Amino acid sequence: MRCQQVTQAIKAADLLLRDGNISLVLLDLQLYAARDLLRLPSSVWHRLRMLGEQSGVTTCIFTPGPLISCAASRLVLEPSLAADDQYRDREELVSALRTSTEGARYHGRRAG
Repeated sequence: MRCQQVTQAIKAADLLLRDGNISLVLLDLQLYAARDLLRLPSSVWHRLRMLGEQSGVTTCIFTPGPLISCAASRLVLEPSLAADDQYRDREELVSALRTSTEGARYHGRRAG
């Protein structure tokens, strides 16, 4: 789904997490301004996490920075690409990405 506003995207994710027939929800919020995401109360993120846990749905939320304090884990992608890299093979591009994971301050059981 494509949403015009952050609140619409959150509502759409909420509905998908409650559906019961979906095993993976990807919520891409990277194009929204960080200030708009920071305006959301932390209860929004906690609700989405709890919905995912209760329904057994793996939930991945992509943000422009580390904005979700209750995240179970955090994957950090550090692209170091230049304009000429558009001509490289996909395998080369993927291998050029630097990734790291950060453990979360997660309390409770971990979902699927």
